[in-house]
Amino acid sequence: MLKLLDLNIWLYNDWEARMPKIVNFIKEQKPDIVTLQEVMDDAKYNKYGDNTAKQIARAAGMDNCAFYLSGNLQKESPQWIGDRRARAGEAILSKYPLTKIVKKKLKRHPDDRHHRGIVKARVMSEPPIDIIVVHFSNNDLFSRLQMEEVLHYIRRARIRPVVVGDFNMYPKNIMQMVPEDYILSYALKKYVSFPSEGNTFDYMMIPRSMRFGSLECIDRGLSDHSALIAEISQ
Repeated sequence: MLKLLDLNIWLYNDWEARMPKIVNFIKEQKPDIVTLQEVMDDAKYNKYGDNTAKQIARAAGMDNCAFYLSGNLQKESPQWIGDRRARAGEAILSKYPLTKIVKKKLKRHPDDRHHRGIVKARVMSEPPIDIIVVHFSNNDLFSRLQMEEVLHYIRRARIRPVVVGDFNMYPKNIMQMVPEDYILSYALKKYVSFPSEGNTFDYMMIPRSMRFGSLECIDRGLSDHSALIAEISQ
């Protein structure tokens, strides 16, 4: 049984106060794998390359980290970032070694100001498990197109990964797109992952060859999103 913890960490907002809470929560939960969205590498706050995923991994004692910072915030949010270096994306932290890491940029709709990507890694647990972390754009059309692209990548690569993250899709929309050979966390148990709006955007999607042993969505004020935690058996 593997324990997986997922959290959108909300960029650098109130980071000095929130990072210790996030780290303590990870230590309390003792996950084997942590997946993160809105990981940030920002010249205003950190030395080059020391992004927020690395900071959390170091403080939480998780030795293995893979990330892809596909978002260029100088282009996406110049009104807030100006001309300083700032990138954002997704990460996988693990107690186990990570191999076969893939960083894939997703196609961008002409009307979408965001640059999205996915990070994929093979977690060398026993048995190994493939993980893909996503953070889709906050728009019904854009998120649907990005979901279609990820599903196409999975079929083409002939892999059976766990897909996890902030899909930015309402339950009714994502449930229509889940392949028949996959199970969605929300289908197992209804939960709210974006408390301020009472909505759900964060999910885990596992192959039917696996099963959920447990599933929780916990709001501890760590971020604007709640943490999604599951035990998965293969």
